[in-house]
Amino acid sequence: MPAGCYLQAFADDLILVVRGRSKGDIETCAQIALDKLIAWADGHKLQFNCTKTTLLPVTFGGRLSLADPPRVSMMGHEVQVVSNFRYLGVWWDSSLTFTVHFNKVRSRVDLLSYRISMVAERFYSRRGRLFLRLYKGALEPFILYGHGAWGYRLRLQRIRTSLNSIQRKPLLRITRAYRTVSTVTLQVLAGVMPLDLKAKGVFATFLVSVARVNARIGTVTLRSADYLRRFNYTEVHPRSWHSIPYTSQEPTGFDFELFSDGSKDADRVGSSLVVFYHGTEIHHEECRLSDHASVFQAESHGLRMALTYVATLRSWVPQGHTFFRCDGLHDPEVP
Repeated sequence: MPAGCYLQAFADDLILVVRGRSKGDIETCAQIALDKLIAWADGHKLQFNCTKTTLLPVTFGGRLSLADPPRVSMMGHEVQVVSNFRYLGVWWDSSLTFTVHFNKVRSRVDLLSYRISMVAERFYSRRGRLFLRLYKGALEPFILYGHGAWGYRLRLQRIRTSLNSIQRKPLLRITRAYRTVSTVTLQVLAGVMPLDLKAKGVFATFLVSVARVNARIGTVTLRSADYLRRFNYTEVHPRSWHSIPYTSQEPTGFDFELFSDGSKDADRVGSSLVVFYHGTEIHHEECRLSDHASVFQAESHGLRMALTYVATLRSWVPQGHTFFRCDGLHDPEVP
């Protein structure tokens, strides 16, 4: 690909991002990249659909205009210029305001709220909080989908207002309040977080765990270096994978046995490890984790402590067997 070109593919959906100093540079780089893509497709007996291929000039910043957009061709056909398009569930517009996206999300949420309420209404008298569970489990994640794309726009009041207005109709269903009740009051009555604040938290998590950059929420700064990086299985060749079997059984009292645990008491989270050799304790350690850590993270950290200790045994017990003991079968399954 030419310099300034970035290709993103998911299944059979491809997006080509081209940047340049001028419209002419963009046209030149985009044409070269498209020609290479077409040549690659021909070599693999594939074909692109010219009618579904569109061009979206990003007018954010004022250097490009929809009235005079870049022109590129594909297999002899000029690529259609559009003001917005959908990619992986997110509607992108030329100004990167995501107004089209939130308008479509609002329409969809209103329809889903109505349909879900028709089903939940039958059980409302017996399970009054049923619709709240449906909201938190289905509607809220649907509204916040794509936060990695539009999250940086949360600093705009218009985006924050749009999120809270989208949240309004589901809250009316949950609280059964009058339509004249304010959105802030509905949020308090329903016991849910304002959606703009929820979005800030979700976007901060994305920045720290996925983008690996520091995030700031109010006066609190979240440093990506303080969080473990997600393990990517595709970076390790299958030949290098090692399977560690696990079963449910009682301690034997022979050889090395390591017992790990993680717990959360009120706001305190910690992990612990104790090591026995033929029934005699030879080592133990404790570790205090962040108050925001979960029990699963504490138990995973306990296993990490055990693995770190096992690494110190290789020098003098190369042929020995080491057994891990944890308090739940879900521990070995934690990624």
